[in-house]
Amino acid sequence: MKKFIIFISIAFFILLPLTLCSGNKTDSYETALTPETEKHEEKISFLAAGDNIIHSAVYTDAKAENGYDFSKMYSHVKNIISSADIAFVNQETVCSGKAVSGYPLFCTPDEIADDLVKVGFDVINIASNHMLDGDIDGDGSGLCHAINLWQKKDVLMTGGYLSEADSQIPRKIRKGNIEISFLSYTYGTNIEAGENFPLYIPYINEEKMERDIKNAADVSDFVVVSVHWGEENSKEPTTEQRQLAKKMAEWGADAIIGHHSHTLQSVETIEARGKKTIVAYSLGNFLSAQTKVQNLVGGIFGFDIVKDEKGTRWENVSLTPTVCHYGFPSSDDISTRGNITIYPLYQYTKELCAVHGANAYGKVTLDMLYGCASAFTLDNQAYSK
Repeated sequence: MKKFIIFISIAFFILLPLTLCSGNKTDSYETALTPETEKHEEKISFLAAGDNIIHSAVYTDAKAENGYDFSKMYSHVKNIISSADIAFVNQETVCSGKAVSGYPLFCTPDEIADDLVKVGFDVINIASNHMLDGDIDGDGSGLCHAINLWQKKDVLMTGGYLSEADSQIPRKIRKGNIEISFLSYTYGTNIEAGENFPLYIPYINEEKMERDIKNAADVSDFVVVSVHWGEENSKEPTTEQRQLAKKMAEWGADAIIGHHSHTLQSVETIEARGKKTIVAYSLGNFLSAQTKVQNLVGGIFGFDIVKDEKGTRWENVSLTPTVCHYGFPSSDDISTRGNITIYPLYQYTKELCAVHGANAYGKVTLDMLYGCASAFTLDNQAYSK
């Protein structure tokens, strides 16, 4: 695990209302800061991965003698993830503490939390359309369980909040003299949060997003915004996504990480405030058991965060496509797809492709996989790690 200090800063005193979700909340949400250092230039390497979806086939394959072990699924990308100073992933499916289940209402085993930490992830987003899948009764107990779970781990969790006031407190990581704020939003939830829902759901709301992003920009050097948006299975961002991205750049976002389409989409830059904001519209699936070729390919998106006397900026973009492999189902029950493993696409072979379980639902070739990865470009120029 990389060594750095995670903290949640608060510029004013708020007494949050008591809810059934206690977490490990403190009055200040802070830990001790790292010592100040004198450096002419500081640099942090950052990576982001896409949708970590624990389908029934995934947790079935991860079943161990005592609980679940997902670690083998990340073995071929662990070195990439752990090499970054800060690594982000979208945990698409909620750990609600209820009976384990897959699509359409997911409940992911808690063991995924420790396994993602072991892989090297430092920032976990839980704001997605599935974040209330464990709250069909509307009592908030499922989301509370998830918040409590992640707050006990050595990661920064964003996207799950006790209240609207809690959501206004920037979630920050500080490494050396660089502070990075993380914000998260989702277009909606599959289970509706009613008026009396006890927690706050960070739905896309431009007025609130503008306040949040400007506040984060005021108290940190670099602002990363995670957004669950767009259309499923689309290889192109919508006009609405592009318009919102431009607004977020103008409000102060330095990097925007998108997900939800389960496909790779383009990475673009937006000129705003005399700076460039980088936008990854969708990083596709990281871990999943979907069957369409376009859903097998994801991407690891990276850049350096650099701070010097000129300010803070991103540099050195890297785009590394990945493919999620699994074997043929042992029966007509697709939940029996096994040997699920994520590979960097450049390590994936024709031999593995020939035995990919998705061939049971339609032909899969390397050319098709690389064709899906071709959407993963920076300003229409292909990059690789």
